[in-house]
Amino acid sequence: MNEKKDDEMVSLRETSDRLLDIFYELEESGGELTPELEAGLARFTENRKVKAERIVQFARRMKSQASALKTEAAELREMAAKKSRAASNLERYLLSEMQALGEKKIHTELFTIARAKIGIPKINLLPGGLLDKLARKFIRVIPEERVLDKKAALAILKADGKIPTEVGVYDVDPFQVEVSERLSVS
Repeated sequence: MNEKKDDEMVSLRETSDRLLDIFYELEESGGELTPELEAGLARFTENRKVKAERIVQFARRMKSQASALKTEAAELREMAAKKSRAASNLERYLLSEMQALGEKKIHTELFTIARAKIGIPKINLLPGGLLDKLARKFIRVIPEERVLDKKAALAILKADGKIPTEVGVYDVDPFQVEVSERLSVS
């Protein structure tokens, strides 16, 4: 195999490792740039650029596909909801016609269609009715949920200058702060 083919098969991480090896060799040689080191430096720097470009192209293609799939999924959900609403409307129409004629059942070759009561009735407090007047057995108390207000905590940490800036997870009394990075491509 030739060097060019070898470079194409080397991963981005291996390219970085080879560049680091070249930098270490430069340090050991007192900064003397030999033709071999210069050629390796040029080759792996270019290889790194090509690999980075390919990664960005592939990532953008995947994001584009994901966006198209999300759009298609949303359209399918909307179509399914429309079909479901249409079916429910037809069933309500049939029920109202059976109610209008006082029919309890309709027998067909395929189905027996019957009016049925819904299992659990809905109960609401009358307008103007006060919970205080009801017996305790009719009242359920749901405690409020206590959660961290992350925006307020971040504002306080920023004001006190306690937010770490390096990537990692930090304990900043009484919080745990995670600092992360994202790729920016222009």
